[in-house]
Amino acid sequence: MLAAGAGVAVLASLVACSSGDDAALHRLSSAADAPTSSYTPFDRVTGEAQVVDCLQRDGIDASFDETGGVQMAGASSQDAAQKALGECEAKAGFPTLQDIDDDELAYLYRETVKERNCLIRHGQKLTSMPSWSEFKGSYLNDPYVPYAELRNLAPSKLMALEKVCPQPDL
Repeated sequence: MLAAGAGVAVLASLVACSSGDDAALHRLSSAADAPTSSYTPFDRVTGEAQVVDCLQRDGIDASFDETGGVQMAGASSQDAAQKALGECEAKAGFPTLQDIDDDELAYLYRETVKERNCLIRHGQKLTSMPSWSEFKGSYLNDPYVPYAELRNLAPSKLMALEKVCPQPDL
């Protein structure tokens, strides 16, 4: 189960940053090889509020932090806190990677294309976007996450980019 506010697009692995090329950007701009998606993203703000309420009902002092994640105190142990968080996220209907379907993956692919284009328009050099079939085949084990290539940027720069080029989320 993912922590509230962490998003499904978890930075699972970091890859070395390399220079992008115009051909890759052109290929990326259309995402023509991805199927259309009718998926509607989860309302994370409402879900996180439900998680905080649930945790508080369970006797855990929970609140939102500055990143929109949930801070917890007062659980008997870290394991108890994580178990309660997982149970509250399930009650709130948070999506999980284990249950992701092709429609959700198609949505993530199209949103990742937009994210990558945005980052490039804001001066970032990124590796080529994987094809739809590559993205689909590797998402659960080694997802393509454009922000993983920006690990050497200052936190303030990353936060500024995140505001204009948000990471996709289920």
